[in-house]
Amino acid sequence: KYYPDFDGAKDVCVNDGLQPMYMDVSADHWMYLTLMECCATHYEWNYAECVGSNPNAPVVNDQATYNKWFPDWLNDPQTCKND
Repeated sequence: KYYPDFDGAKDVCVNDGLQPMYMDVSADHWMYLTLMECCATHYEWNYAECVGSNPNAPVVNDQATYNKWFPDWLNDPQTCKND
């Protein structure tokens, strides 16, 4: 699972299994199935670089987010989209 790498030099999420113990203890809050979820939650201001750290990250159609509007920070002009 992906987690925010607060100790790393870049502001990105990683899935290397080296997360701090407090993230394991509160996995519902810190651990994510997709890179996009982690980046959107913890690095929204750095989303493009965070997601770009793994361009092959899977997209998950979660009922909580499916068919909802979201900002598209990767394209120019930046707009809102929905699924």
